[in-house]
Amino acid sequence: MRAIAHQGVPVQGEARLLPALPVAAAMLLSIRHHLRYVYGRPVFLEPMTLRLTPKQDCSQQLLGHSLRLEAEPAGCTAIQGADGSGALVCWFSQERDQLEITMEARVRTLRSNPFDWIITFAPAQRLPARYPAAEAAALAAYLDPPWGGPPSSTHGVRARRGA
Repeated sequence: MRAIAHQGVPVQGEARLLPALPVAAAMLLSIRHHLRYVYGRPVFLEPMTLRLTPKQDCSQQLLGHSLRLEAEPAGCTAIQGADGSGALVCWFSQERDQLEITMEARVRTLRSNPFDWIITFAPAQRLPARYPAAEAAALAAYLDPPWGGPPSSTHGVRARRGA
């Protein structure tokens, strides 16, 4: 048995105990993502949000991460998305005819089965799923398209506000 820790820091208060993960369950992943944009003439690059940081949560650990831009930006700032993932907003002051972005990361997965969860809220066990109010609010950005159309047919569920 081992105590759950968040980002290497023991949980405050009462620690929950979980069975230790089998060594075979964890995978170490090395990721390299390279983007190259080439323009026919120099263009001004508007501020861009680079969502190239693997998320760290209870199912995976981010062991290392680097992000390089070939064209030096005028500035960058780190942000956190609504889902808790990290991103970098960069802006530029000069026109350029190309841009190269390289991301490298090392990630350790912590789950042997990504589907080892159960649905405990009865109205969410049938489609269309209904969620408790707090979860429906948190999921609304994913289930209600910002353009007001129907939800994507790939997930087939829609949060009902106030459920």
